[in-house]
Amino acid sequence: LPELGACRTLMPRDASHAYTVFEHSLRVVRALDAVTRERSFFSDLMDSLRDPGPLYLAALMHDTGKIDPSASHSEIGEVLCVELGKRWKLDAPTTDLVAWLVKEHLTMARFVRMRDLQRPDTSHEFSQIVGDRERLAMLTLLTYADIQAVAPGSWTTVQEAFVKELFERTTAILESGTDLAPDPNVFRQRVLKRLQKEQVDEREMTIFIESLPAHYLVATAPDLIKEHLAFARQARTGDTVVEIFHRSDLAATDLTVVQADSPGLLSRALGVFYAFDLTLGGLRASTTEA
Repeated sequence: LPELGACRTLMPRDASHAYTVFEHSLRVVRALDAVTRERSFFSDLMDSLRDPGPLYLAALMHDTGKIDPSASHSEIGEVLCVELGKRWKLDAPTTDLVAWLVKEHLTMARFVRMRDLQRPDTSHEFSQIVGDRERLAMLTLLTYADIQAVAPGSWTTVQEAFVKELFERTTAILESGTDLAPDPNVFRQRVLKRLQKEQVDEREMTIFIESLPAHYLVATAPDLIKEHLAFARQARTGDTVVEIFHRSDLAATDLTVVQADSPGLLSRALGVFYAFDLTLGGLRASTTEA
């Protein structure tokens, strides 16, 4: 693989990488090998593959495009894989699969980092990218191994939980063949019906729910909506509500902030996280019409 050999001393421009492209790629392979040593979510995925060969070849090739900084390394890597397939006389489906894995090797991590996984349209869009469960399983394994091999401690419990959630939601869509997103108006009625037994002012709750964007209603559990109503009621008096809930299962903390909206509010809130050197695993912002 001269494509990989050319990267022997190449350091990625991303400061988070602790190794050369060459060593990082070998560590990705090592991470894939280690998956099979104990039962886990990732070992089950590996066992489900018909042929892990394309996954391993993609692991070796996924960052070779960094040799050419003129364009996205994923796109350049895809071209290199097509040329490799011709040189090695690989069959067309194998070449296409390896090239696709290299082209999309950052996609799942980007969805996990930047998209709200509880919104049905997130997993629906991701399902259109992967197309079938075999590709989904391979991309999930490559995502895990790639992040694991960036530097010590780069893979976290939060990332694993989010990757699993995206995999499971996408699998459900691929197996059903339909978009699972409910109609927001129908969902409003369901939320109101579930909250009728609660000790809340039905009129106040109705006004609150109707003031919220559809993505909030689809992605938020009814019991949380009830709590958020109380937070919003307090925030209308001018207070800032900060609610902290520690998640021992994720080794992380859910932090809810409710405040009257103002220009630059989100930037100021994120500035506090930055000032205290805190890492955000995920972010959701919802603004009511009020």
